Parts: sequence; structure tokens; C-alpha cells
Amino acid sequence: MFLSLRGMPLTRQWVWHLVKIADASASPHKLRHSCATHMVEHGADLRSVQLLLGHADISTTQVYTHLAMSRLKAVHRQHHPRAAARPATVVDFPSRAGEPPNDTQKPDPAAEPSPLDHLGEESA
Repeated sequence: MFLSLRGMPLTRQWVWHLVKIADASASPHKLRHSCATHMVEHGADLRSVQLLLGHADISTTQVYTHLAMSRLKAVHRQHHPRAAARPATVVDFPSRAGEPPNDTQKPDPAAEPSPLDHLGEESA
């Protein structure tokens, strides 16, 4: 996949050496994992990523969709039409007669569940 200045394929040992020169805590596996994660986050389909990584089973490649799920949730919360329609304050109805409503609390949009929260969770 990578060629030297002479046009010959780089050996795995030479790639390891180049990665270690760039960052002592890095590894070729981390580089491969980061590349696949970025591809999925930027719209690459899983089948293409599977072929590039050489995975025999698509379920091995699906681990990268879980990593991209947090970004999907954040985009959903930011752009969903109901997010803008939320009221600035929430009025709680009193649980006992004569108790004044609690209208001083403001909702925390980050704490509000998203319809996508169930995605990316492993079924038990």
C-alpha cells in the first residue's frame, strides 16, 4: 500500500520504524484503527472499510460504527428541529396540593435523552 522513494513496497518493519519516529506511543495498529475510524466518521461505507482492512467478517468492521455513534448523537442533538423548539424553562406541576410550581429550573439539553441513545449499545 505504501511505496518507498524507489517505488518498492515498504516492509512492515519499516512502517513500524517510521511510526515510532513520529510518535513513540503510536503503533501501526493505532494508525490503522485511526484511519478506519476517520473513514467511517466521514461517510465511508462499512464494506469498503472491511475490504481495505482485510476483515473476513463484517462484524469485525462494525466496531468502528460504535465509535462514530457519539458523533452521530451530537449532530442529531444539534440539528434536530425539536431541539430549537424546547422551552427555555420547564414548569413542574406540584405533587401536593398547595405547593407552588418549580419554574426556576432550566433544562440541561445535554442531559435530555436522544432518540438515538439506544443506537450503538450492545443488546444484552
